[in-house]
Amino acid sequence: MTGMGGGDFRHAALIRLCRVAGAESLCSRSKLRLLGPDTPERRHARARSGRAVAITALALVVAVGTPPEGPGRASGAYEQPPLAGQRGGSAGQPDKTEQARNVVENARGGGEIEGPREQGEVTIAQVLRDRATFHSMLGDVQREQGDLKSAAESYGKALQIFKGLADADPTSATAQRDLAVSYDRLGDVHVAQGDLESAAESYAKALQICKRLADADPTSAVAQRDLAASYQNLRLLCRARAWEQARSIAERRRLLGEAREWAERELRQWRAMKVSGVLAPPDEPSIDLAQRAIDEIDLELARLRGK
Repeated sequence: MTGMGGGDFRHAALIRLCRVAGAESLCSRSKLRLLGPDTPERRHARARSGRAVAITALALVVAVGTPPEGPGRASGAYEQPPLAGQRGGSAGQPDKTEQARNVVENARGGGEIEGPREQGEVTIAQVLRDRATFHSMLGDVQREQGDLKSAAESYGKALQIFKGLADADPTSATAQRDLAVSYDRLGDVHVAQGDLESAAESYAKALQICKRLADADPTSAVAQRDLAASYQNLRLLCRARAWEQARSIAERRRLLGEAREWAERELRQWRAMKVSGVLAPPDEPSIDLAQRAIDEIDLELARLRGK
């Protein structure tokens, strides 16, 4: 019998830690079913929920190094929008390892994940968000391992919670963005599974939210970048469908035409961000990449017209 390699062992240990964290968070949630005044029981339960997320985040840092990224928007439900006036990483996105460590430290401080909160305030929404964060993190690890079925299930559980929170507070940009990222992650795993139809549905729903958030805050680098990334996801998806699913030359042309439209929107978005001053230096190559994608699609369409 052969033993597991170092990477396999670390991932197996991580999955075990995540499941323990999930069970602990679930127990905590059962104690917080009703809204009400702060009590020792609620404080204790919320601290346990925070520790569950801390265990998961710390395991990600130790076993994986940094949370795995998918195409397009390189962020997860556990990634917080930057505070006003702050930027980090690409277009306000902090380094993933540092972000995970911050989650750990915040959770150790009493279960706070989103940031400063008035002492004694306890909300069901935060506990639910912690729970969804756990499912999203677990899905990341499962996708990294190649267990796409389990990853889709974990992302689906996270999506269900995030959707409930977004529906309950439609004015919260954080809740809406969490939902958009969740749709993106589910779309990513559908692409990996070869289910491009389901991926198209998830990406389209993410785009609706990102477009609304970008229109509501034109000065937000995060919102504007999310919109560009959504266009990119749909461009890549349409191009993949053109070559992997199209059953006729006419259908391939149509899908490539749609891919070109998304590429044009993506290019306009990156350029608009540069003009308005919200395009971060690491994202500047995206302008050339989008233009190159348009040129490549034009070449593919020209070849198809010759057939």
